[in-house]
Amino acid sequence: MLVDFGRAIDLKTIENDSLDIKFCGDAAGEDMACVSMQEGESWCYDIDTYGLCASAHVLLFGAHMEVFKDPEGSWRTKKTIRRYWKAKLWNALFIDLLNTKNEDNSQAHIDKMSRTLTLFTSHLNQPNKSREVAALLRHQSGWLSQNK
Repeated sequence: MLVDFGRAIDLKTIENDSLDIKFCGDAAGEDMACVSMQEGESWCYDIDTYGLCASAHVLLFGAHMEVFKDPEGSWRTKKTIRRYWKAKLWNALFIDLLNTKNEDNSQAHIDKMSRTLTLFTSHLNQPNKSREVAALLRHQSGWLSQNK
């Protein structure tokens, strides 16, 4: 389990069934604390799904992810996905993975990750997508180099 790039927990060293283990406390930096940590609840794999969202957010926006709880109780990013960024695809990633509850078992996390992977895989397997993605990555690389 990767808590952040400076911290990790080796679940192999725990003699319990590590699929059902829960941790308490804030083990991450302020901007990498998953939703469960922010709410003072126990956590396990939600730190990984939060980290995936945070990484995607930095790649999309060039800034650390900030989240808030909407009036319906769902966690969302403060920044809005632009519609020409395939908003349905990215919103599915952020909404599903930010709202994985700590009471969900590990299978629920795996199922959400699998659904997200399936969405992105089917999108990327469309004709000409690999060329489009390669061009966008070249553009992003140039933009990142200019904005150091």
